[in-house]
Amino acid sequence: AIKHISTRQSGKKSLKSTLQFSLANRQKLTIDLWDSYNLSLYSINTCELVQDNRGHWYACITVKEFPKTVCGMGQVGIDLGCKDAAVTSEG
Repeated sequence: AIKHISTRQSGKKSLKSTLQFSLANRQKLTIDLWDSYNLSLYSINTCELVQDNRGHWYACITVKEFPKTVCGMGQVGIDLGCKDAAVTSEG
């Protein structure tokens, strides 16, 4: 099982997340990783830890759904002061 523990700011634009893996015999593995997608917005499905030939480690994560985002406030505004700038199709 995979559990997202926390996401925190680590600089102006970068994030760090903490994931916890449940292993055999009730053992747990906790890792910190550089987070470029803000994992707190997603439901994690699977994760694979891989190492390349240079010794760099990567977490390959799949998610169950799109991020939980809120769009708009349900209101529309019309600026009536722009009527002089409006042009017709004839120019």
